[in-house]
Amino acid sequence: MNCAPVALFVYNRPWHTRQAIKALQANVEATKTPLYIFSDAPRNSAASRAVAEVRSLLREISGFKSLSIIERENNFGLARSIIDGVSQVCKQHDRVIVLEDDLVISPYFLKFMNEGLRKYQDDEQVISIHGYIYPLEQTLPETFFLKGADCWGWATWKRGWDLFESDGQSLLDELKRRKLTRLFDLDGSYPYTKMLQDQILGKNNSWAIRWYASAFLKDKLTLYPGRSLVHNIGLDGSGIHCSVTSDFSSKLTNHPISIEKISVDESISVKQAIINFHKRTRPLLPMRIVRKVWARVVRVTKQYVMKQQYAPDFLGLWLNPFYHSRSGLSKAIGQMALHLNGRLLDVGCGRKPYREMFLTDEYVGLEIDTPENRTNKQADFFYNGNSFPFADHDFDGVVCNQVLEHVFTPDLFLGEIHRVLKPGGLLLLTVPFVWDEHEQPWDYARYSSFGLKSLLAKNGFGVLEQHKINADVRVLFQLVNAYLFKVLWTRWSVVNLLICATVMAPFNILGVLLYKVLPDNPDLYLDQVVLARKIAND
Repeated sequence: MNCAPVALFVYNRPWHTRQAIKALQANVEATKTPLYIFSDAPRNSAASRAVAEVRSLLREISGFKSLSIIERENNFGLARSIIDGVSQVCKQHDRVIVLEDDLVISPYFLKFMNEGLRKYQDDEQVISIHGYIYPLEQTLPETFFLKGADCWGWATWKRGWDLFESDGQSLLDELKRRKLTRLFDLDGSYPYTKMLQDQILGKNNSWAIRWYASAFLKDKLTLYPGRSLVHNIGLDGSGIHCSVTSDFSSKLTNHPISIEKISVDESISVKQAIINFHKRTRPLLPMRIVRKVWARVVRVTKQYVMKQQYAPDFLGLWLNPFYHSRSGLSKAIGQMALHLNGRLLDVGCGRKPYREMFLTDEYVGLEIDTPENRTNKQADFFYNGNSFPFADHDFDGVVCNQVLEHVFTPDLFLGEIHRVLKPGGLLLLTVPFVWDEHEQPWDYARYSSFGLKSLLAKNGFGVLEQHKINADVRVLFQLVNAYLFKVLWTRWSVVNLLICATVMAPFNILGVLLYKVLPDNPDLYLDQVVLARKIAND
């Protein structure tokens, strides 16, 4: 079987790219498929590292008939990159299957695309084949046609792509002249016309809206599957052009799609089902306003709760069971952060709760590579537990907050920090001393002030400042709350809030009051913070 080439467009999302490629490799037809990968150049320095990581993994790809990697030397942006890449592959092969780095496909995607391209290659009415369909409630035909063209996993011929009109204004003028805007917007259920207007004004850079409009105005049809062959994993806030939503999450079919002979006409019933879907997921203006306001309230509330979790203020006495530990760490980190500048690496960054404290040129987050961290953390890069994915002398400073106790090989870990720091670079390190076992089974050590200083010296660091945090009666009240947290905490956030406000808050408040009058104990403390300088040569 002579398979159509695939054009895959990637940018700066290594995890998404890896998932897309793995799904593509799972198709039986992959070994017979030429793969063209268009890797866009970074549009700024912040994207350069992630682009480099993507390009590194591209060079490891196998399992295709051929592999051609086109690394853009300048940033094209998604629209220009796709327009240029599709045109290039169509010119060479007369047909193309198009994917982006956030599309995970079914093992039967390539089969459907290739069979559709062969079946309708001579039918001028058909402009493309598409692999995604909305999560509609009703059972759909095995295949059907809709007017226009689409963008989440598709294929076309050169004759189809030759109809693409890049001039958005020309498309809009034609829609208005023929009074087709409401029909173009699926009876007003989705704002495609506004998307086209925004593209003209430079508010978006969508190639897809122009592809849809080009096909729509030529009365062309696209073949769709009744069960989705594509799942978009990019609606997670990671992409430049997509917002966070689950409205379009379709379950991938685990059976192939049969392409039987059907009438080459638009399916009115499926079109109406899609219109109803858009009306459900995109309600009337008053409800959209309410939703937008509510979303903002939720976002601001979450931001405040996050602040109370890691940098609690007065209200944190009632909201945070770890008030003493977190407020002490926040204060210590804030004071030490003033010493760091330039390019900063946060090792074990989590959700980057202390990012705003650092007035650095660039703030890079690093996490150990696990599915959970890929999903829930805000890391820019991931490492394998042994080596960091950076060159020598790459950073002016490193912050490592409450991570070292979870490292089984501290010499290797500190050696990597030492390696990526520039000569004379600074390390801001915090570790617990008196604390219960946590994040089991990856809690390996506690360090005294002497042990930590010795460990740093052994690995080429000179300690500039070292402070014990909460070396007073607050350590006792924090341990009481740590105990209560373990025995009382539930999976219901409202119940937890009541527990914290009624049971734990008194111990937070007592700690605040008593440490003012009782003497310190420098030998018993919750945490310690260290500012160290790289002094040894690599």
